[in-house]
Amino acid sequence: MSVKAIQKSYVQSEALCFYRENINEGLSAEEIQFTQAYFQINQSILLIGAGGGREVAALKDQGFQLFGVDLSLEMTQITQSVKGAHLSVASAVSLPFKNKCFDHVWFSDSVYCQIPGRENRQKALKGAMALLKPDGFLTVDCRPLTSEITSSPLWKTVPGAVVHRLRVLKQWLLGNFSAREAGDTEIVENGVKKFYHFFRSPKEIEQEFQAAGFKVVECLSGLWILKYLK
Repeated sequence: MSVKAIQKSYVQSEALCFYRENINEGLSAEEIQFTQAYFQINQSILLIGAGGGREVAALKDQGFQLFGVDLSLEMTQITQSVKGAHLSVASAVSLPFKNKCFDHVWFSDSVYCQIPGRENRQKALKGAMALLKPDGFLTVDCRPLTSEITSSPLWKTVPGAVVHRLRVLKQWLLGNFSAREAGDTEIVENGVKKFYHFFRSPKEIEQEFQAAGFKVVECLSGLWILKYLK
């Protein structure tokens, strides 16, 4: 799925309505736990995928310097209504900030799994790494494929798994190893058709982070807290 296709998905009225209605939903229990443990007053926080506004609304009055990016202009306009962060329209693989300017970078709400291609995900990780201050942390919301996911109604929106595997095999036979990966699919969630990459296991996720030069400090139910391996 291209950048333009992703942006177009978030222009749909059903999707925008959902995010407006849920902007004050608040943080999950795991998100509260990690922000209390790792965020400090006056620290600079970059939220990647801030367009829905949920995280900004929850964190805006806690004394942080909040910055946010989102691929969708329409989604950032929703977040602007809570007046809690400096917002930009930008891709996760091309972030418009100076190096070493953030204490914490957070790929929120499964945004990382919506970046197509391992090469692009590695580029996003290394770009985030460059923005972190020497003692900064990177947090990535990324959950492996589980029986709970495959039994959910959401999983039923995924096109035939056998057909998908055959398409991937065809790409490999043609020598195009990076074009598509096992685990790539499209889902429909909150009125939005999304590209989504499902990882097979926590080990596979950790190996991808390590390949970009990070070590895992902690994992809280799919929230991975990372530090750069100096």
